[in-house]
Amino acid sequence: MRAMASLLPPPARMQTPRVLPPPLCPRGVRRAAVLVAVATALGAGGPVPARAQALRRDLGSYFIFAMRNADLKNITVQGPCNVGVDCAQPASNSSCGVLDEENALYADGSQIAGDIVRFNKPGANVFQIFRNGGSSLAGVTIRDPGPLPDGTNPLTPLPILGDLDGDGQPSCAATGGSCVVDAGDLEVACGFPTPFPACAPQNNVRADPGKDCSGAPDAVPGNGRCDLPPGAYGDVVVANGASLDFVGGSYALCAFDDGKNTTVTTSSATTLEVSGDVRINNGSRVGQQCGDLVVQAKGAGVVGFGRNAVIVGRFCAPQRTLSLGHDNDLTGQFVGDIVRADSNDTGHCCGGPCSCFDAFTPSIVHVGDTVRLTSACSLANVTQLTICGVPATITSKSSSVLQATVPAVPTGTCPVAVQSPAGLFTGVASLTIH
Repeated sequence: MRAMASLLPPPARMQTPRVLPPPLCPRGVRRAAVLVAVATALGAGGPVPARAQALRRDLGSYFIFAMRNADLKNITVQGPCNVGVDCAQPASNSSCGVLDEENALYADGSQIAGDIVRFNKPGANVFQIFRNGGSSLAGVTIRDPGPLPDGTNPLTPLPILGDLDGDGQPSCAATGGSCVVDAGDLEVACGFPTPFPACAPQNNVRADPGKDCSGAPDAVPGNGRCDLPPGAYGDVVVANGASLDFVGGSYALCAFDDGKNTTVTTSSATTLEVSGDVRINNGSRVGQQCGDLVVQAKGAGVVGFGRNAVIVGRFCAPQRTLSLGHDNDLTGQFVGDIVRADSNDTGHCCGGPCSCFDAFTPSIVHVGDTVRLTSACSLANVTQLTICGVPATITSKSSSVLQATVPAVPTGTCPVAVQSPAGLFTGVASLTIH
């Protein structure tokens, strides 16, 4: 993550601390719980002043990133991660450079970024928007409004990604009213190997329910699942109801076809380098926790998810449309040339260099007291905590809890903010100093 310029602390304001649910709350109550939390925070005070937090441009800050355009229906993003589109719109009738949303819900610290950002239905509740045009924002709540009259922030310069492969070509340019995308820049950002490894079409592998691997040696025979060692393979097929474990390391696959109601795990960190289609079907569980699974899809093809699945991983397909399906629980990062998400997907980011907090206690303190911050995303990357703009001594820090000593500051109310490599995150609530 590139270092960001220092940012001024926001004006003091009175507002109740928000409470968001942990990242993987049970399906069915998840969206309702977040809506209640946001409504509680919004109902406790007036509009939140602009805090002038700069747009995060590093790919690691993005939960969803599309080169050309993204269409996301009522998605819920839990955590301080971004959704963005790289290109500028080359012509007024072009879909390139456009990010379409419906009644989406985004947690504090998140940023929505696109040259054209449109909300096709009312009811969205978001934190920050960076755009240069788009639909009316009537019926859209922006909890951290920017300086423009509609509460958004200008998005300049575009494209968001730089010339990361150093070939002198921007990641996206306009030519003759169309977008010209340099997929190489996104491949560099995603960490694609050069050269990209070749798959082995003659080595097809199949996982069937209750059986070892078919078509390849099984690393742990006799346990009722396919335990696949690293290497080059053809099409890897996981049949409906089957289990497959990637033992760990790098796998060159011609295609990955995951059936319905499967379980795909990794015994250690795994990278799938796929030259063909990637499909994950209904009701499957793929991946376990952040950092376990990386899927890199080279060239043209399909990357598509079904419904009611739980998917954890980093998926990058610079030249493909990435279809996220619907009613899915998605953790990690999802990057493509075009990204589509149907209804009711819930997203969780995997930390990265960003840090945020959900609440602090107590809300009334004296100089020298201890203030305790809690977070359902991550506090591990906090480099500094400020109270009333004054650095506070951090006495303990973990991913979910940070404690600090209140510095010598004047009495009154003022903001609490944490600095990380991604920039400044300022809490919605104010701390009262007696």
